[in-house]
Order: sequence, then C-alpha cells, then structure tokens
Amino acid sequence: MPQPDIAPGFIVIHGNQSETLRDLICDWMRAHPLAPLENEVILVQSNGIAQWLTLSLAADPAPIIKAHADDFRRGLLALSRLAPVWLCKAEGAALPGGDVPGVRVETFAGPHPAGLPGTHIHFLHPVDAARSVWHIGYQDVIATGKLFATGRLWTQRVVALEFSFVDALANVGVSPVGVADDNKADRIIAPVRELIQPWTSVGTRAQPNMETIASLKPDLIIADKDRHAAAYDELSKIAPVLLLNSRYGSFDDILAQAQVIGDAVGKHDEMKAKVDALVKEFDDIKAHIPAGQTAVVGASRENTFDLFSKDYFAGGVVARLGFKLPEPLDGKAFYEIGLEQFLAQDPDWLFVAHYREESVVRKWEKESLWSALKVANATHNVSIDPDLWARSRGLVSAKLMAEQVRDAVAKAK
Repeated sequence: MPQPDIAPGFIVIHGNQSETLRDLICDWMRAHPLAPLENEVILVQSNGIAQWLTLSLAADPAPIIKAHADDFRRGLLALSRLAPVWLCKAEGAALPGGDVPGVRVETFAGPHPAGLPGTHIHFLHPVDAARSVWHIGYQDVIATGKLFATGRLWTQRVVALEFSFVDALANVGVSPVGVADDNKADRIIAPVRELIQPWTSVGTRAQPNMETIASLKPDLIIADKDRHAAAYDELSKIAPVLLLNSRYGSFDDILAQAQVIGDAVGKHDEMKAKVDALVKEFDDIKAHIPAGQTAVVGASRENTFDLFSKDYFAGGVVARLGFKLPEPLDGKAFYEIGLEQFLAQDPDWLFVAHYREESVVRKWEKESLWSALKVANATHNVSIDPDLWARSRGLVSAKLMAEQVRDAVAKAK
C-alpha cells in the first residue's frame, strides 16, 4: 500500500539508549520508504555506528544462508584450509556449517557493539603486532562456495559503468545494483529501464564515485577500458573488474561484449539467444533495403559535427543494414568534419543526432550549396535520438535503431 507523502519538517529525538534510537530509525525508514532512485542519508559519529546501522537495516541472513546451505558450507570449508575460522551468529540462530572441520561456532548477544566483527575478533582472536585477522560476510562465504563448485564468480550484485553494459544485463534479466547514469536516470533509455529494477546512481561515466560503488558491495564491476583504465586498480580493490571496449566499440564489438557479460553472470545461453535473434532481425531488415546506398551518421553540436564511421557502433548498425559508410580516419572510429568534407561525401542518407536545437547541421541546411545535396530531400535527412544512437550502444538500442532506419527507408519510397 502506498505510503502518504511526508511533509517536510525537522524532528529532534534525544536519548541515551542507542538500541532504542536505532530501532526507531529503522522502523521509521521501513514505514516511510523513499521513492525509487532516491538515496537515504544518515550522518553518524563513527564507522562502527555506520556498520551497526547497516547491519540493522539489512535482511535477516539466516533464511538466505539456509537457501544456499551447501555453498555456505563449501565456502567455510575452503576458508578453513587457509586459517582457523570462527562462525559468529546471533543467539538462537540456526546456521549450517558448524560441523565443518576447522570451523568453531560462537554466539554473541547484547547491546551494541556485540554484533560487530571488531568485537568478535577482540574476544576470540585478538590482533597484535604479529597477528592479522580478517572478517568476511556471509554473502562472500556463499560466493566462495559457488566459485569452487562452478568455477565462476557468483555475480548477484553488478555495477555497470556504461549504458551498453546496463543494456546487456537487462537483456538477460539481471538488474545492476549500481549504474553510472551521469546522475540522470533517464539517460538509460526507457525500453531498458523497463527491464530492470531501480538502481543506485554511482555518478557519471567519466568520474564514477568510488565510495558509492564500494558501499554497494558488488560482486562484479563492468567498466570501460578507455574511460576507466586509470581507475582499474582502485576498482579492483572493491570487486573483480571486467574491462570492455564500450565507448569506442564497433557494432560487432558490442555484440561480442554482450556475450562476455552474459557468460560473466551465468547467462550464456540466454545471451546467445538474444544476440542470434538480433542478428536475424538485422538480416530481415537488410533484405528490404536497396543495396549500395551511401549514408553518413553523426552527432551535431552547436559548432561541430562528429562523423561516425562504419567501425563506430552507430555507424556499424547502419552499415550492417547494407549501407556504405565512411571508413575510419587516422585510426579514429569517429572524427570531426566540416561542411566542405560533408559536401564531398554527398551521401544518399544522413542520420543525425542534434545535441542542440541550433546545431551546426541546422546552419548548414541554410547554406545555398545544401540544396544540391541528395539529403536536401527531407525524407533522407533523418533526425535521431542522441541517447539512443550515441550513448546507449547496446542490443536494445541497436534493435530500435535498425527499426528506425527501416521505417525511414519505407517512408521515402
């Protein structure tokens, strides 16, 4: 049942019983959840209190561990080969794994900080100058067990730092917990948003927020090798990183990367079926488009026009449908051209993403020489969506782009 809107206000509650204050905060947050994509912010005085509140708000681990009991036991067994293991639990909690050789079960109860790993370490195996002690969460124990059982990482919590990665995950029913959405949720095209659950924004693609990513405790981070290569080491400290070529990838690159992502999240067959279906649809559309036509695809800003060659994703989509597109220039898959170079191209078709209402192509259209071009025919001068054609670079966007080209050609007949 939807909760009524909460009127803005300011409440001061004072007390010296931290557990009571914690319960009040948790009950309030559960009773009045924020809207999707909104972030809850709580200021606390220490990392210990922050972890304590996080654990209080988290789901009860017992049912989750029970659902993955074999993997939990297997994970404990693997860890016990490295060092002695203490399995710490709440009073009355029934957890599997207590009979695993090398694992000791200990129960903790009482007020804060009884539930914190630091407290457990202090009483069970204190740290000193010659001894290091590590703690690990139950989800990571399960993941370790699954790794040894399947040879694959258990990727339940994925952070995607490019839109094409979100598209790939959505195609196989995986909702990323974090997305570099440029702080604008609608940068993810609507047909992709409809396939996934709400996510946490981790900032921009150019500068993702490391603290936010770490707070999501991902099992896998999918990053772009151009944008994020310099941050690889820092990202790798948070979770395993899959580096792929999204930003400058070709159409074929994006298809191949989608399959890599499908494999990484344990969805090989599902992704292969999606890729095969897309290739078939492209072949069907291509069969109804006259062969040998030339096209220019690009992005028009206020004073510049970037041409997308056949080796850039958007250009590759159009080329795959049978159009002839310009080659890369000096190894660059997209590059800036002026009016003279465009006149020399004189393509049969122009597919242009206008980033500004008064873009440079709009200015070119007012030049006297424009009327001599083939694309002076308005039906061959097609405006395209920048988010769909220039930013998304995925299977869903490729399908929509191909259908837009098909419809434009049909309209021009």
